[in-house]
Amino acid sequence: YSTRLRLAMNWALDFVMPRSIVQIANQVQPATISRRYAKGDVISSPGQYVDGLYTVLEGALESRIPQAVGEEDFLRKLGPGDHWGELSASDGSRTRGSLVAIEDARVQVLRAEDFRKLRGAFPALDDYFNQIDPEIYAPRLRVGSKD
Repeated sequence: YSTRLRLAMNWALDFVMPRSIVQIANQVQPATISRRYAKGDVISSPGQYVDGLYTVLEGALESRIPQAVGEEDFLRKLGPGDHWGELSASDGSRTRGSLVAIEDARVQVLRAEDFRKLRGAFPALDDYFNQIDPEIYAPRLRVGSKD
């Protein structure tokens, strides 16, 4: 008798409030963000923290790092396939230079936290970023660490 009563109760409740077969999924933030910049847009200024690893998909960017008085600024043009921000995204340091779109550009940004996780999980990726010559990039591209 109790089984019949539970079944009748379920049918009555289904009539008043039908069951939903929709599953509620957790909202997960994507690891990468696609961004577009117009020619002349300043993407990063000296002293800012970088939010991730930038990879240029279309267009061109220019990185300018001021040098000591009397020396020319360090310039680097970034085109499709080039990346920027790996040093700052790795250790949370601030940049000394600026990054400006010199053409309309589309970039993919891998969040710094996810970038660090990928480097830890894939030794080949970590080796690739470790082979960047610190004599060329490290002193010019970053200054100070997050406290």
